Amino acid sequence: MIRGSRRGGPVETIRFDVYGRFVVIAERSADRVWTLWRNGRDGKRSPLTDVFVADDAAASDIVDALEATFHELGSPGRAISPID
Repeated sequence: MIRGSRRGGPVETIRFDVYGRFVVIAERSADRVWTLWRNGRDGKRSPLTDVFVADDAAASDIVDALEATFHELGSPGRAISPID
């Protein structure tokens, strides 16, 4: 999904379900930098500073980075997947 930002440039947003436990929001600003947020149950977001995603990363690369960080939370039948 692409939407406008507060600064007026387009922002690309991808949401990911992380093993059915929580949602991560990845946003790429007009300057092509990815920022990741953990979406809380109360609707508040907190930055995920321990997950590195390259500026030129595709959605599948973000899944790989999330799996590398949160693999301990996985269980059979659960995966990290984009949310429409």
